[in-house]
Amino acid sequence: NLDASSILAAHGSTGLNLASGTRLTAHQSSGVTLLLASGSGAFTNSAGSSALAVANDASWQVYAASPLTPGQNLGGLAYAFKQYGTAFSDAGSGNGNGLFYALSPSLVASLSGSTSKVYDGGVSAVVDPAQLHVSGVMPGDTVNLASTGPAVFASREVGSGKSVTLAGVSVASAFEGPIPVYGYQVAGGSASAPIGTITPATVFGSFLAADKVYDGGTAAGISGRSLTGVLPGDQVSLEGGNIHFLDATAGTGKPVVGDLFTLAGADRGNYTLSPQPYQTTASITPAFVIEIGRAHV
Repeated sequence: NLDASSILAAHGSTGLNLASGTRLTAHQSSGVTLLLASGSGAFTNSAGSSALAVANDASWQVYAASPLTPGQNLGGLAYAFKQYGTAFSDAGSGNGNGLFYALSPSLVASLSGSTSKVYDGGVSAVVDPAQLHVSGVMPGDTVNLASTGPAVFASREVGSGKSVTLAGVSVASAFEGPIPVYGYQVAGGSASAPIGTITPATVFGSFLAADKVYDGGTAAGISGRSLTGVLPGDQVSLEGGNIHFLDATAGTGKPVVGDLFTLAGADRGNYTLSPQPYQTTASITPAFVIEIGRAHV
């Protein structure tokens, strides 16, 4: 048993063992008055929960290599917080009795589920907080993540199984039961997974039909094609088409229908055509006939 009027410190380079019956007491009224460090080895407390004693406004700190070190045993010591990635000389983040580990756990954030949108020419994505998960948490700890975003697709083009990355991922809180835990870091500060789908945007085709002179048939000629719904800067055009009048008789403003239109251009894969057939109007003008009279003698 050791009893000190001020600060009591013990440091083992390859481990520290408090044998059964050990009691370390520091009487200084405030501050960190009892420091124990086990170096690269295990901290083993065989003396139980009352092995360390400090004044009411003072605290103790225990430094160890890792909670996974073989032989590591706190022996029931009640600590107010736990912190990773902290060497013996570093300052702590919590108040009260503290447990410190040199180990710096690296958390890996990932995404689950799916996210989708209609093609809009951009890469922005929407990810729900419930889709964010974490691995690499030490046994007994619980870690909650948060993100400041944004979430983005790897590219703007239509496709499925697209990689989505959520940026600004960090630890929102970490606990061991009710005890706060500090020192966790998210590797890369982001989470990615192939959970994205971008579906084609719908464009609406139309055409102009040329007027013609009555020829006894319903065939019609295309004099122009157009699309609405194409985003500025995208290269998409309406091509092809098979059009005809609904009947062959002469008249103005006659219905003309067409189908078999297709999309062309570098960005055509990001669009789909509205259902066909399309309809417009054109005129069939009467054909001229020439009457040739007979000569009578």
